[in-house]
Amino acid sequence: MVEESQQEDARMCLSIALTAARYNAAIANYVEAVEIIKQPSRTKSISLKSTLETTSEPVPTVSGARVRDRLTGKEFTINARCVINATGPFTDSIRQMDDKEQPTICQPSLGVHIILPGYYSPTKMGLLDPDTRDGRVIFFLPWMNYALAGTTDTECNVTDQPSPSEAEVNFILEEISSYLSPEIQGRCLVLVFLCENGSSGARIVPFSFFNHFTPV
Repeated sequence: MVEESQQEDARMCLSIALTAARYNAAIANYVEAVEIIKQPSRTKSISLKSTLETTSEPVPTVSGARVRDRLTGKEFTINARCVINATGPFTDSIRQMDDKEQPTICQPSLGVHIILPGYYSPTKMGLLDPDTRDGRVIFFLPWMNYALAGTTDTECNVTDQPSPSEAEVNFILEEISSYLSPEIQGRCLVLVFLCENGSSGARIVPFSFFNHFTPV
């Protein structure tokens, strides 16, 4: 038996933003970066291998980003001393916005989860099976008065609106059916969605690990 906890990631992100606002931070939600802003500067450049190379020539440095409010369409510039690329599956598109020659470093992958009526899972206990027919882990857990079952792990293209396939849903239903009673029928499904560790969209699987720095 393994003890675990659950987290509502959307609430966590909102809490972080509201806490920052309480400490006088200017927050901008629902915005997307459309351009990396740079300016010439004499600085040290850092290669992909994280080795320092001193140069006396002006080096373009990141000083902010041009962003678009996706609710209003308004564009504006955010200036910053430090820019962090924490964009999950969109990591490569931001890196290549900075430098078009940057190679891709991640393989997006989708995980499908299904929601079943709550009577398929105890209120305080779930089950994990690492021995499925194709080697993927399968589980079902209590979640918000329902039963959460998953997951799949398939390579994909990055998109704002991913959608599950019927084959992926059937895989989950077939793998958990031997553990559950009454027998699961397609009509028992409450909801199907895509996520990784509770966050909507895709996750990234790094080909190899290295740090990528851009002068700022």
